[in-house]
Amino acid sequence: MAAREGFVGGWGGYALERLYLVASGWQARRTLRRGPARAAVPVISIGNLVVGGTGKTPCTIWCAQQLLENGVRVAVVARPVGGAVPGGAGDEVALLAERLPGARVVAAQVKSEGAVAAAQALRAKPGPSVVIVDDGFSHRALARDLDIVLVDAARPIGNGHLLPRGLLREPPTALARAQVVIATRSDRVTPERLAETLHALERLAPGALVAAARLEPKGLTDGAEVTQRGTQVVCLSGLARAGELAASARMLGLSVDADLCYPDHHRFSASEWRQAEALARRSEGGLVVSAKDAVRLTAAQRARVRVLEVAWRFMRGEDGVRGRLEAVAQGGTP
Repeated sequence: MAAREGFVGGWGGYALERLYLVASGWQARRTLRRGPARAAVPVISIGNLVVGGTGKTPCTIWCAQQLLENGVRVAVVARPVGGAVPGGAGDEVALLAERLPGARVVAAQVKSEGAVAAAQALRAKPGPSVVIVDDGFSHRALARDLDIVLVDAARPIGNGHLLPRGLLREPPTALARAQVVIATRSDRVTPERLAETLHALERLAPGALVAAARLEPKGLTDGAEVTQRGTQVVCLSGLARAGELAASARMLGLSVDADLCYPDHHRFSASEWRQAEALARRSEGGLVVSAKDAVRLTAAQRARVRVLEVAWRFMRGEDGVRGRLEAVAQGGTP
């Protein structure tokens, strides 16, 4: 689902927001009374406050790669969303497995159970091990050693309202539980606006490291049958943020002739695919998809598209985040 201002407005939205706050608070207290599950190895959560994309998967990949390069064995736990795809139980699970061949990627409907099981498997061998939980900040049923929370630099708290009136899963004060807060897409706001956002985040999370990052478009990877390699392209995507793929394409200097956007995790129908290919044939640069979209395609479809690759890049706080990852991996305090 593309990120929106809110789902339900008016008095109905206000009433449902109050109900959501009461229900989520009751659930949190119930979980605390039972006590969270604790894995046999350190657990790192990478999550957010709002629904919609903030760059969790690229950040998860970056964190896992840092740990793997330091000799730490890593398992990544993610919930399979959108059904099975050619490379895994869900598109994000498949993308993580594709980009992290040295890690154990676990698809789990219940993240606490998946994390505990993954930790037991890691403990079978000696040496430092870490479980990374994708989108785990609000999952109180699992104890974590490091909470990394991502917020959009332009709209860190969405429209300021909780679901279903707005996009917030928890009140902004929940950031006080985090040890690291990262403002993502920080290159898309002015330096003055970024400074204001970072200052506000420091007040909301006084004990946390506050960093800034961006998603840098790296280029296009061509499928085996791609013959159109010009600069005019057609974008096809099913992402949390409508228009995100086209924006990245323009940052690479490409001209977007058409931008076909569908909801997050969307499976393109035969008619949607034919429409995209028909438009792409009239465009000198062909059809462009994101890496997340690519894993949902069949082998034949993937051979005919160009995949736009992005990389996680820090603008502030990289050394601090690395240090916290290393401390947790060695069993220390982040």
